[in-house]
Amino acid sequence: FGSVGFTDVLVQISGEREEDRGELHVAGNIALDGITPTKWSVLLSGKLAGRMLQIALPTYVAQANGLISIDGQLVLSGNGPRPALSGALLFDRFSIIPRGVRRELTFNRGNIDINTETAGEHRTYRFDIDDVNGTLDDGKLSNIYGFLQVRDGELNQASLHIDANSIPFRIPQTLDL
Repeated sequence: FGSVGFTDVLVQISGEREEDRGELHVAGNIALDGITPTKWSVLLSGKLAGRMLQIALPTYVAQANGLISIDGQLVLSGNGPRPALSGALLFDRFSIIPRGVRRELTFNRGNIDINTETAGEHRTYRFDIDDVNGTLDDGKLSNIYGFLQVRDGELNQASLHIDANSIPFRIPQTLDL
């Protein structure tokens, strides 16, 4: 048994552009059994650089730019290998290319509230999406709202509303003229 403690650790990602520079503050403790987390008490604040997602989720994110701001603090808490999450994220010109999709999705503004329901060892994360606007390639996405529910790492339920205009249709392995 052991633990890892953080006292206002600053994680910075520097980029060529000012709008890509993130500063994530980490504070708290994670209790461990070997290398497996058993208890979480961590606070995150600041701005998450999109490039951090490429490092944290390389199998899902091919490229990411811009920033996601943490509104107040993002709290990671509870017992077990996966923490309960609570907090809010704000988009301000954040773009991502999911791996395998090859299309850029940009969020110009909007927010996501994150909450967790715990039942024994099971975690159900709820992501409430509100007032999100952005683009997909040359098309416009607006009035995005709804929720995603993820239970034990799998999408369990989703309800999303999206207004889309001028989204290009592309057939893979063909030339656009």
